[in-house]
Amino acid sequence: MNVAPSQLHPNSWAFIKAFEVMCLGLEVTPTVGVFFGFFQVKNVSPHSLISLSSQPGRGRFSLFASNFKNYRDTFLRFRCGDNLP
Repeated sequence: MNVAPSQLHPNSWAFIKAFEVMCLGLEVTPTVGVFFGFFQVKNVSPHSLISLSSQPGRGRFSLFASNFKNYRDTFLRFRCGDNLP
């Protein structure tokens, strides 16, 4: 895909991680070719985020079947540090 991580839609990271975990559990080496056997690039419009989705009929992760919609209307803040709960 040749894109920076910041150019990926937020849920696309979940697709990638789910694939890695599945391969680890099955003791299969994760490769780009195998990944794109399960997923496809959906959005290649200029100046927009790149979205991944399941290949039709090949989805193995029902939880990660599609991207979150309207995520720009909300935000999530992460904080870390020794003095934080």
